[in-house]
Amino acid sequence: MKNLNRTIAQLATAGLLAVSSVYAELIPVTEDIASGTEVTWTADNEYLLQTMIYVQTNATLIIEPGTVIKGVTVVPEELRRRGIPELISGLWVSQGGTLVADGT
Repeated sequence: MKNLNRTIAQLATAGLLAVSSVYAELIPVTEDIASGTEVTWTADNEYLLQTMIYVQTNATLIIEPGTVIKGVTVVPEELRRRGIPELISGLWVSQGGTLVADGT
């Protein structure tokens, strides 16, 4: 009985996680985290890096626990950055930039 209760609880948790990700808004990220700003990415959204994104000097990016961040495999031509291969999207923290990401 104890194992059955544990299995039911695990299935219920998995179901809730699946439902919450279905309703997450997909936020395309195309611009750097600008110097002098503080930006928070929340766990109720999913973020899609569409190019190389920089957390600039004196900027802070806070990523809540459970936040999903994805990247594209082909950067759209209008978002490509000189000197960076077109197949790369990613997140870079510049010297003097801050990333706060306490995971779960």
